[in-house]
Amino acid sequence: MRRSNTILEAVRTYKVIDGTSKLYQTISANERAEGLETKMDRKSMVRILNSLADENQIRNIRYV
Repeated sequence: MRRSNTILEAVRTYKVIDGTSKLYQTISANERAEGLETKMDRKSMVRILNSLADENQIRNIRYV
């Protein structure tokens, strides 16, 4: 839930985020600031992004 809120806050701030690396860095920085030592893997982040997209809170646009 905390990571989902961090992603939503980042989307509200930046509006458009190209690539998942910026989101990953934002989540990692927030977790370090809170004192958590565990790291989130990228598959978990993709799962969170997909669940937020299913709930129509964000929109994932894939481009090649």
